[in-house]
Amino acid sequence: MVDTLKEIQAEVDNCRLALEKRLAQAAHDHDKVTKELYDQRASIVGSALAEDEAGSGGIPSFWSEAMQRDPTLTDVLSEGDDGILSYLEDVRVSATPGSTEGYVLRFKFAANPFFTNKTLERTDSVATLKLQDREIRYSRSSATVIEWTQAPGGGGRRK
Repeated sequence: MVDTLKEIQAEVDNCRLALEKRLAQAAHDHDKVTKELYDQRASIVGSALAEDEAGSGGIPSFWSEAMQRDPTLTDVLSEGDDGILSYLEDVRVSATPGSTEGYVLRFKFAANPFFTNKTLERTDSVATLKLQDREIRYSRSSATVIEWTQAPGGGGRRK
């Protein structure tokens, strides 16, 4: 009876692995489509700091305004972020490579007086650790180390 239960569990595990592969492929396909859309958005928003040949500088402070008006970001943005966000040119999200649960956020910045990085990334994913017959799921995060040239002003949290 125990052997039969183990066989059933092995089949369940195989089904889960097959699902994870299909989800990873769907995420990859989704990223291809959204890349084109992100490119279109970036060309419209553009960089307000660098004019294109038509003389249009895009939408000034687009990302700064969008992020400051987003109620889900109110508690994580601080007063000093306003200046930094004015240099933000593009924001993109994609699936985490090698994981069916997770994402990579990419923030592209124009040259600015705050840090030298052109792109900042944050990766969040879920990993599974197998210990004996148990699987333990945990969250994993990593981010680009910011190469500061000057500390941002303010620092107090918004209310």
